[in-house]
Parts: sequence; structure tokens; C-alpha cells
Amino acid sequence: KVLNLDNGSEIPVDIVVLCAGRSPENSLNDLFLDAAGVSWSPKAGVLVKKSTLKAIGCNHIYACGDCASVVRGNAQKASHGAWTGFFAVCNMAVPWILRIG
Repeated sequence: KVLNLDNGSEIPVDIVVLCAGRSPENSLNDLFLDAAGVSWSPKAGVLVKKSTLKAIGCNHIYACGDCASVVRGNAQKASHGAWTGFFAVCNMAVPWILRIG
């Protein structure tokens, strides 16, 4: 198997994995967040408090990854999604007194 590049060169491969992010608009448009009282915008995603990733206007909802307003543009990568996911879960589940950092 080979991967053919635009410049005509070929790279031998066993497998190709493509990671394509989604825009907040496509991911959030059909969730009726407005009805739940969650502030969001098509470009920024769910508007969250930077320190906790809690959704602004709704204290029991958290956002992470491409759909959180604190992750923007070039930062929308799997590593940021994983880190903000971990951080959101810590803020949801760990009592304030036990949090590190």
C-alpha cells in the first residue's frame, strides 16, 4: 500500500489515520442548548468559565474540546480535547478541597 502525494511522490504505509475536528456549530446546533439555558455561539462553542469549564448560565453543564469556548482555532487538537476533558471531569467530580493546582 502506498500514499500518493500531490507532488507525485509515494510513501509506503500500512494504515492511514485521519483525525478531522468538527466545528462547534456542527456539533452543537441540534442540542437545543438555548432551551437548557446554556450560552453558546456557533464560532466559539459553549461559553465556559476558564477556571472550571462550567457553562456560563448553567452550573451543572461543562464543556471540553472543540466545543468549549476556551479552546480556539489552532488549539483544537486531540491533546487539548483530552486535557480539557480531564480538567472538566476533575471539576465535576472532585470536591474543591481535594483538587491539586
